[in-house]
This record gives sequence, C-alpha cells and structure tokens, in this order.
Amino acid sequence: MIRKICLLILFIFQLSFSQDNLPPEIFSEGNEFYCPLSEQAIVTFFDITDPDDESIEALYIQISQGYVQGEDVLSLTGVHPGIQETWDPVSGKLELKGPGGAEALYADIIPAVYDVRFSSTNNNPVDKSFSFTIGDANFLPSTGHFYEYIDVLGITWQQAKTAAENQTYFGLQGYLATIMSPEESQIAVEQASATGWIGASDFTNEGQWNWVTGPEAGTNFWNGNFNGSAAAGMYSNWNNDPPEPNQSGDEDFAHITDPSIGLIGSWNDLSNAGPGSGPYQPKGYIVEFGGMPGDPVLNLSSSTNLLAPIVETSDFSGCLNELSELVATSNIGDGDVYWYDSQIGGNLVFEGTNYNPDISETTSFFVSPFPDGECDTFNRIEIGAVINPSPTPVAPDVMVDQCTYTVEELVTEILINNECADISNITYSTGTNFDDENGIGYFSEISDNFEFSQGIILSSGDASLGTGPNPGIGNESSGDFGWPGDLDLTTLLEQTDSANDNTNNASVIEFDFVPISNNISFRFIMASEEYDQGSFECSFSDIFGFFLTSEDGVTTNLAVLPDSDTPILVTNIHPDNGVCGAANPEYFGGYVAEGESPIAYDGYTRAFTAQSEVVPGQTYHIKLAVADAGDSALDTAVFLEGGSFDLGIDLGDDILIENGLAPCPNDTYIIDTFTENGEYTWFNNDIEIEGENSSVLEVTETGDYSVNISYGETCNYSDDLFIEFYIPLTIESPETLLSCDNNLVDGFGLFDLSQQTESISATITTTPTITYFETLEEAEQDINSIDNIESYQNITPFNQTIFVRIVENTFPNCYSTTSFELTTITPPTITVPTPLEECDNDYDGIDIFDLSQKTDELLGGQVNVSVSYHESQEDADNGANAIVDLYTNTTADSQNVFVRLTDDITFCYATTTLALVVNPIPEVIVPPVIEVCDDDYDGISTFDLVSLDPIILNGQTGISVTYYESQAEADTATNPLASPYNNTSLNTQELIVRLENDITGCYSTTTQGIIVNPLSLIEVIDYEICDYVNPGDMIEVFDIISYIDDYFSSQNVTETYHGSLADAESGNDPYTTAELTNY
Repeated sequence: MIRKICLLILFIFQLSFSQDNLPPEIFSEGNEFYCPLSEQAIVTFFDITDPDDESIEALYIQISQGYVQGEDVLSLTGVHPGIQETWDPVSGKLELKGPGGAEALYADIIPAVYDVRFSSTNNNPVDKSFSFTIGDANFLPSTGHFYEYIDVLGITWQQAKTAAENQTYFGLQGYLATIMSPEESQIAVEQASATGWIGASDFTNEGQWNWVTGPEAGTNFWNGNFNGSAAAGMYSNWNNDPPEPNQSGDEDFAHITDPSIGLIGSWNDLSNAGPGSGPYQPKGYIVEFGGMPGDPVLNLSSSTNLLAPIVETSDFSGCLNELSELVATSNIGDGDVYWYDSQIGGNLVFEGTNYNPDISETTSFFVSPFPDGECDTFNRIEIGAVINPSPTPVAPDVMVDQCTYTVEELVTEILINNECADISNITYSTGTNFDDENGIGYFSEISDNFEFSQGIILSSGDASLGTGPNPGIGNESSGDFGWPGDLDLTTLLEQTDSANDNTNNASVIEFDFVPISNNISFRFIMASEEYDQGSFECSFSDIFGFFLTSEDGVTTNLAVLPDSDTPILVTNIHPDNGVCGAANPEYFGGYVAEGESPIAYDGYTRAFTAQSEVVPGQTYHIKLAVADAGDSALDTAVFLEGGSFDLGIDLGDDILIENGLAPCPNDTYIIDTFTENGEYTWFNNDIEIEGENSSVLEVTETGDYSVNISYGETCNYSDDLFIEFYIPLTIESPETLLSCDNNLVDGFGLFDLSQQTESISATITTTPTITYFETLEEAEQDINSIDNIESYQNITPFNQTIFVRIVENTFPNCYSTTSFELTTITPPTITVPTPLEECDNDYDGIDIFDLSQKTDELLGGQVNVSVSYHESQEDADNGANAIVDLYTNTTADSQNVFVRLTDDITFCYATTTLALVVNPIPEVIVPPVIEVCDDDYDGISTFDLVSLDPIILNGQTGISVTYYESQAEADTATNPLASPYNNTSLNTQELIVRLENDITGCYSTTTQGIIVNPLSLIEVIDYEICDYVNPGDMIEVFDIISYIDDYFSSQNVTETYHGSLADAESGNDPYTTAELTNY
C-alpha cells in the first residue's frame, strides 16, 4: 500500500510556529520492495509545501521500524552542496540541515530526500519503515506516537513520572512510555539508547504488573515474577539474565536494563529510587507523546516503507507417493515466485506458488520473488523435497514398495497404464483409513522368478510384509482387528459353504471406467499365510473379489475359478494336506518354505485371468477387494499384474513366423480392434491405407500394420501389429528314389518313400508332417495321400514323379511342396537254366550236385552280377543262407533250388529256379553166360553180342547197350566191342556191359560171361523101328526120349531136338518132351 500523509506542522508554545507563520506540509510516498544488498531510494515521491517559508531548521529521516544497527544505513547520494548530512547509527536517524548549521532550503531538501538511499548488509532483511519529521523525537508510524529519552542520572520513578507528564511535544501530552510491542521497544528504547524508567508498576498489587501511565493506564500485561506469564495478547520484554522481575527489595517499578546487563532493551524491576550507583542506577526516563485525551491532531511526520521480500516455503520429506506439491509464496504482488533448479543461475522450471514437480528422488529447488535479471542479489530460498528411497528389488524375491506410487498412480500407471483410459472416481480403503496398517502397495520382481514382474498388491495386513523371501511360517499376521471388512465380500462369503460368515481388514480399490472395446480382463495371484498351517487352509476362507457393476446396477464377481462361479477363497484352492482333502489342487501354485523365494506368504495360487464382456461406451464400476475371513490373523494378499488390466486398444502380440502365428500364403488375416464408434485410420508400413476406416482390417501380405482411433478431440488410441505371412519352405527336390523291378521286368517296383522323410526333415528346423501324393493337385488339396509309404508300388512304369506336402507342426494349416522321381532298375537278366542232372548210382534218388556248374549258364555273359543258390525262395529273396558247398538234394529224384542273381552295383536281383534231377541208371541183371561151341577146338568163337541186348535190357527201352573188355573202358565208354565179337580170352571171357540211358546218359554196368565150349563127341545109332502100324505108310510113333537116354545118360550134356540142322545150331524151335515121346 502506498501511504500518503499530509503533514501540517504547527509550532506552538515556545517551539511552535507563530500564528502568522503557517506550518509546512510534508508529502511522501514509498511502499516498495527492497532488493537485498542494494542501495535503494526510500521515496517514490516527496514534497514539502510551506505557504510562507522557504527553509527549515532540519529534516530528520529515521529508520523507525525494523532497524538493525550495524547492518542498516541511510546515506545521501549525489551532489547536494546545500545539504549537510549527519548519520546516527544508534538511533538509525539521518539528519539533513543546511551547511554550517544554517537552515536548509526546501529546494535543497526535496531533491536530497530523493537521493537518500537505504542499504543493508543483510541479504535477508526485514521490512523497514522510514519517518520524516521536523523535530528530533523518534517517531513510530504504526502508533503515530513520538518518543524521547531524557537523560537524568539518579531520578526516581515518581520524579520521572511527574517530569514526563509535565512535558509536551508540539502540544502532545507527555507520559512515561508504555511499550506495547517490539516495534515500540525498538524505536523508543533501542534506537534511543535509553536506560531509564517506563510507565509500568506492580506497586498497587504485588506481582500484577500494569501500565500505569498514558492512555494504557490500568492495563495488565504481566502476572507474577520471572516465573509468571504475560497477560493474554500483551507484550513484555523482561530480562532473562538475570531473570526479571525478581522483586528483590520492594522493586515495584519497571526500568530499561542497562545494555551491559542481559538483553538490550529488556526490562528489570527496581524500587522507586533504585540503586545509587552501578549499572542498575536509574539514568533517565522515556517520554511518550501521543494518544492522550485532548491531544491535538497533528501531522508532524510522514513515513514510507521498504518492504523486505518475504518468501515462505514448505519443504517436503516423505514418500514419493505422498508428494502432491511444493508450496512457496511471496509478499510481492499475487504471491507468485520463480522456481529455479540452482541457487545461482540455472533454469527457470516453474512460476507460481504451488509446484508439482516430476521427480523421483530427493531434489532441491530455489525460489525468488524476482524474475531472472531483476534483483539478482536476492538470495534464492531453497525449498527441498526429500524423497524417502524406495526399497531396492533383490532377485529372486518380490519387493513391495509403498513409497513410490499413490493409489491413483497405481491404478492409472501400473494396473491400467493407458494414457487415454477413461478412468474416474478412484477411491480406496485400507488400514490407513483407520489409523492402522497400509494394505496397498506396488510390487516388482526383476528375475522372472515370480509370474508377474510388477503390479499392485492388496493385503489384509501390512502389504510391505509381502516382500520375499518367506521369513517364517505364519509370520505375516498384522492389523489385528484394526479395520472393518467389506460387505460385498461378506455377502459373497455367505453364498458359499464356508464356515466363516464375516470379513475383517479389507483392502479395497474402486474406480469407474468407460471401455472402448468389448472385453476387459486382468490377471491375479492370491497368496496367504493361511496356507501351510495345517487345518487353517481348510477352515479360514480368506477371500478376494473383483466386482464389476454395469450401468443398470448389475454386479458380477469376476474373481472365480475357471469355468465356474466359485469365488477365490483359501479354502477353495489347496492340496490334500493330511487334515482335509484337496480342493481344486490344479489351481494351487505351491507352498513357500521358510527362507525360500519369491514371496513372504506361505503359499499361493496359480495365476488366474478374470475377464468379462462389456459394452463399449458404457460406464462401469470396478471394485477390487481382499479380506481376512473369520478372524484378522494371518494375512492374505492378492497380486494384480501390472498392465494386464487394459481398457484401451490392444491389437495383440505380433503375428510372427517364429511364434507360430503367421497365416498361410493366400489366406486372409483379420485385425480386429474390438472397438466401436471411433474414427479409424489404418496404416501399412506407416503409409495410410486408403478407404479403410472400419474397426477391422483384412490383410493378405506381410507388413507393419497400425491403427489410429479417435474419439472426439480429446482421446486418441493407437497400436501396431507386425504380421508375417508364412513363407513356404524352399526344399530342393530329393534325390531320385530307386527300386528294383520285379521279376516281370515290367517297370514296376516297390519303393520305400519314408526314406525321403529323413532327408527332407534334415533341412527343416522344426518338426514337420510329411505326406506323399501321386499328383500335385492332390498334394495341394491334401487328398488321397499315399498310405503305405514303406511299400509303395509305382503306377507309371519305369519313371514316376511323387509330390510331397510338408507341413511344419508350428503351422498346421500351411504347407510347402516338392517332388522327386521314382525310377525302377532292371534286375539282372534271368536265363532259365537247364536242369542240373546227376545219375543215381545207388537207386535212392539222392546225389551230390556241384551247383556252380550252372553259374556261367545263368550269367549268360553278364558282368558285375553275383550268383547265389538257396534252398527256398525266401532265402533267395533275402539273400540269406546261400549254398556254398556241394549240395546233396533232399528230395529224391528231382528237386528245385532257387537262384539269386544280384547286380553288384545296384544290388537289384532276380531269382529263378534250378531243377536238380537225379536220373536213374538203367537196371541191370546178371545175364546168363553165353556159351558157344568151339567149332574148331581152338577156344575161340564168334559171339553175336547184339543178340544179347534184349536179355540184358530185360524189357527196358531207350537204353543203349555196349560191351567192353574192361571196366575202365565201360566207364568211359571207350573202345566199345563190335558185334559179332570173337573172344580174346580162350574158352572163357567176361565182358563188361554198359547200359546207358539214351536221354540222360546215365549208365550202369554189368558183366556178360561168354564161354567157348569144346564140342562133344557123340555117336548116335540111328533109331529104327518097324512099320507096324499101317505098314507101308512109313509112319510110326517113335519114343525118342527113351531111346536117346541110353546114349547120353553118362555124359554131362543137355540135349535138344530140332526139326532142322539150322534150328539145332541156333537152338531154335526145339521139340517138346511130349513131341519127342510120341514122334
């Protein structure tokens, strides 16, 4: 406030102006702020008007309030030859008068006042008031009173009182000063160097100190001695060393203490006369003028102010989540200050009074009421934010931090983490609402030892106790019955078969939200000290609920076991613990032993996902709550995964080949934002896709797709999704698969297609499914695959293409194709061998065969072909049990053996049979010895050997008979004897007869004895009888036998009788005995 005071100065009495001499008027303005350590003018306007004078004896300028001796100075600057200045540092007063004691002209005083400068060596000064007066009494602008110290050594209090009351100051009645404020003490006492009486006494009533002079007479300001106290709202300034008032000998009157004793300007009590000497001896009194009844209204002074710039700050010390703002105000203007990051220089970071800095650690700021470049000598005031450090995560344990985030930040930055999420009305309730434990915090785990890396923890006790490792079974039990449970949880509990029907120590977070997509979800894990406590997990149903309330007031608990409406309770999820049977053990995560990681609770569930369909654009209310059930012991907590509660757009994870999600070539992939009523702009590789403005996008090629969704001007969502389309495998055609032709040599063979599976799989990093087809179309359509790939017979002779469909198991709907050739290999040429025949020398049909005799015949000139012989077709096909030595047939007479011809290069083979035939040798008899008569008695005769053949053949046909003189010749069929044959051994000889099968060449031999008998000498007398019967006919019956016996009975001969010599010689047609007896 700018103060303007018009001063009318009247000099009456002997010091007053005459009635003809009108008083001057003094005008001053000045209410500026002082720039510390500077020299600054004390007026912005100053003038003296005097109707009838041009000069004055002196002008006194005093620092009337806030003066500090030794720091504050008033000085005259500039050149003012008509003014002489005198500075009194004790009273803080500057006197301006004319040179040599002459009066000072107004014309010199006025410009001089403009050049008076205040300065202080204190860089944090207090407010200063400056008084401009005609007289030399000290003036206090705040009271409008004048003060003057009268130096009278040894004066009594009563004398001083009387003397003061007899004085006037420009018509103002004097009285012993009544000091009612520190400012009054400063101007009246300290700046007057006063050591004298003031107007206070307890004479009337001991210990009741009253002001007894002036307008304040009768006002009580102190009661008691130095142990007493000031009256309500009253000022006192008793000395404290030694303590006053002490009533040391009728000391009933107040006195300003000598500066050598105690505090400067302080008071002590004295008797009326006081000591006669020493520092306590009265040395005068202080007269105060102003405020008495009948005093004239005088304007004998004017004043201005220099205001000290004051900056009030409030430092902060605590957790980051408790820091809302730093406050600093000044007394300049609207109170704004300038915030800097450095004591000197630095950067301006904020302008105003309430600063909410974005900091995460202890930080100091420096404030000034002056902008940079204005009053740079002002010592910026430090204002600090001491941030208690958050706990440091230590792997592999979960760390709970209750110091970094506010509950609002936990919801918006951790749980939801969506800048554009429409979240409102965030509220919470936990133990701190009831002067108990804080059941809400932030958790993190940096080593992936816990399924969630960060999120919110809600606990039925002190959430910070959840920090791992587990300090001991049942250790986390806090809160007692410190705060109430939750009605919704209790109602939910009552709907189960739990033995508990009440909840306690509920920690709850609630908020409203407006979804833009049609589904919400979040993940959570419940942990509890009830676990691993024997029967506790069977009977104490500590509970977690996630309540979703729609606009129509329907509330649904989403925290349920999968595919059910069973709420999440400790008693609903645990293994068989020996006390009670298991309850949904598949959802139990495990117990945590003492000293083990990752959390401090004794057990926890697996991670659950709570989800619900929602209507985009509607307002929903969410309530997350956990509580103890039945009692308040053994805390239970729920860990809510950070970022899993996504209310905004999420196109999902990238669709990549490496994660097995890539669509197949020529397929269409639909990107769905699952939102409604937005303005959609789609991009591919940052290039806008023209004409695509719906909530879904169909894509058919690899690209980095993104969408911007706008909801009015205030909210924009965006997300991107990289989509890779499956790239078919580039597989070189496998080598041609070869197979030996069958024995028909028709171009068909059996192929093991599975041989190609291994070679194809070797080129693929994943595990493929490989199928084979006869046409490309069938491979592409996956129809009519070849079933028996281990034994496939080609359908096109000699050469055929097989098509392969390869499906990586990570991409079961995508395929690649390749092909390879089937080629049949012609096996060795089969020459059907002639039977291998042997002769049966012992008539048993068994003989020994040298099979190798047939090898050349079988090869027929082929090279690089091996021949082997086998007893069965199976052995021949398998190349097993080859006959390597001479072979004796096992089936009499004839038997087939099996021949395998194997190509030594391709290993293809062909088989045939070789007939083994054991041909019978001709049957032999021992023919009768052939005897002939020695016609000339030389032992040599001629034999008709051919005539012997029928006898020797004994009816056999197809057999040739030859005769030999030796066995060797017979065996080798050399030197056969011609017929007729003359024996070479006299009289008797044994010939060797060879009977040879004309077809098989098999032969047998026997012997044929021949004898040349010498002729017998027989003399026979003619048999003559008479013709008795029918004489004359010369016919009679002769009994030749009887007749001849008489001749030959003594000779060893056999006789036959023939009708002719020729028959006799040949032995043909002999007569029978009957004929001979009746001839």
